[in-house]
Amino acid sequence: MKTSSSPAIVRDLSKPALRRGLGEKPPIAVSMQEACALLGIGMTTGWKLSREGRLETFKVGRCRRVLLSSIDALL
Repeated sequence: MKTSSSPAIVRDLSKPALRRGLGEKPPIAVSMQEACALLGIGMTTGWKLSREGRLETFKVGRCRRVLLSSIDALL
């Protein structure tokens, strides 16, 4: 029986972002899925916090991103 390993959802934000072409700068925003994983909450709660204005988000095309500073402020 073959088992497949699922890819990691959350990026390791402590490592340099050289592979993403960002030099030594860490990301300033993450996807909603990554934000919820960092906060240890579900996606429904994440979207609720966004609607309430407690998580600051913005759109890039069709994708919604969450600022890491708003995650820090929430904690």
